[in-house]
Amino acid sequence: MQQKQGYFANIHLYLPAIALTTLGIVTIYSIKPDNALAQVIIFGVSLIASFLISKLQLNRGWLPAWFWYLLVIVSLVATSLFGSASRGSARWITLFNQQLQTSEFAKIGIILFSATWFSRINKRNHLSQLVRYGLLILLPTFLIFIQPDLGTSLMLLAIAVSTIILSGTSFKHILIVSLVVALSLPLMYSQLKPYQKDRITSFINPATDPLGSGYNSLQSTIAVGSGMFFGRGLGRGTQSHLRFLPERHTDFIFASFVEEMGFVGGAAVMALYAWLAYGLILNGKQAETKTASLVSLLSAALILIQATINMGMNMGIVPITGVTLPFMSYGGSSLLSMYILLGINSKVVNKKKNTYNSLHLQ
Repeated sequence: MQQKQGYFANIHLYLPAIALTTLGIVTIYSIKPDNALAQVIIFGVSLIASFLISKLQLNRGWLPAWFWYLLVIVSLVATSLFGSASRGSARWITLFNQQLQTSEFAKIGIILFSATWFSRINKRNHLSQLVRYGLLILLPTFLIFIQPDLGTSLMLLAIAVSTIILSGTSFKHILIVSLVVALSLPLMYSQLKPYQKDRITSFINPATDPLGSGYNSLQSTIAVGSGMFFGRGLGRGTQSHLRFLPERHTDFIFASFVEEMGFVGGAAVMALYAWLAYGLILNGKQAETKTASLVSLLSAALILIQATINMGMNMGIVPITGVTLPFMSYGGSSLLSMYILLGINSKVVNKKKNTYNSLHLQ
């Protein structure tokens, strides 16, 4: 019976993920057909990688938190020292003749680090260890921020905040962390690049600079709005096909999709993300250990937060941060990392009778 539960839980992972990827490939073929075949190949490689990862018995013996943390730091430092630059950003490192964006895989490493750290934390020294955890998270966040990659650095912070909440941290400690973050916001803002500050300003009122900092936001909202209820039809989007919409197959693929498939298509995409999150939460409830349970729940949080931010910036309701839409956006590193994350989660369900259902620290 437990094996069937694990099987059906994995269906809740892979069916919505494959559906989202398929919709992404169809959209890419419509708006930028030269990139469609590459995305199909990446999709195939990602599925194979996910299958291979799923064969590892990770839930039987999780590696120490420090292993995952050091792996993240080494990869990010190596990218800073030896990575290749594109459009002023040094985010890629060449491995086996392929360029990989290490920050995408760093999100997985931070999830594994956070889950193993908090599953073994001593509740009596919870606050001090919480502070240590927060300080440790700042280093990889900073390394990604200076690439510069504001979007992914925010995702690391989102993982950290989700970990603190989901691990059973008391409201008092959450309040203390929130105050520290709030007090650090002016310092964080002062460290932003000029174009990043312009994005925040243009979010408040994009019409102040419609041909400059507000251009992306205005064009994406026009694309979403022009799709109306049923969309213009596949291959008939004007904003994307006439190239008014920037990064139409990566950061703004949701706007491209909704322009052609309308509100109905956009709602279907949101439903697929909700289904995927449900599958991950279901895995978390059936997990054999605290670590495995946290891995599933943090994975759900990451995908939901990243998808919400991306769709929000496509609709003009959140500032543009440059995060991709999970499983749909064009890009090898993003897609591969997401399927590796699914592979990890597909093996955390418990196949014994004593399923683990509580996240509270002991």
